[in-house]
Amino acid sequence: MELISWAIYRKIGVGVFPDSKDQFIKHFFKNEINAWILKVPNVGNAIRILLNTLDKETIRTLSGKEIGFVTCQGLWASTINPQKNLFLILVFPNLLELFDSPKFLLGVAVLAHEIGHIFCDHSKRKLSPMEEQFEADSFAARIGFKNELIDFLSMYPNSTECKIRKERLIKEAIRPRLIP
Repeated sequence: MELISWAIYRKIGVGVFPDSKDQFIKHFFKNEINAWILKVPNVGNAIRILLNTLDKETIRTLSGKEIGFVTCQGLWASTINPQKNLFLILVFPNLLELFDSPKFLLGVAVLAHEIGHIFCDHSKRKLSPMEEQFEADSFAARIGFKNELIDFLSMYPNSTECKIRKERLIKEAIRPRLIP
C-alpha cells in the first residue's frame, strides 16, 4: 500500500454525495482511494464498524466531502485537507497492527477521532491544537467510542496532553454505540 498519486487526487472532488447511511457507505467504498481497504479484511471490518456508527447528522455533514484513507509512515493517524472537499485520513503502520489485535476497537476509536476533525471543520476554523483534539474526542465519544478512546489515551500515561484529554472525556456523558 502506498500514498495515493496526484493523478488520483485530480480524479476525485466532484461527484454525487449521498445522504443515507447505506448510500454514504457504498459511495465511500467506490472511491478508488479506499479500494485498498477491502483487500485488508481487518481494516475493512474496522472501517465498516466506524461507518455504521455514524448518525444522520454526521452523514449529512460529511456528504459532499470526499474522505479517503491512505497508508503512510507516522504514528497512529492524522487528517489532512489537501483540496477543497477532499479529506485524507493518514493511517500509519502501528494503527494497522492494532486492527489485527484483540484491541482493534481502540483503532476504530482513533479513526472516529479523525473523522471528528472533518465533522468539526477543523480545516476551516481557527482553534488551538488542543481545542481541536477536544472536539474530535467529543465527536468520537458522541458516536459511541468514548471508552475505547479513553483506553487508547491510557496507553500514554506520561503524556500530559493524553492525561488532559482523558480526564475531559471521562467527564462527558456516554452514549451507547449505534452498532455493536
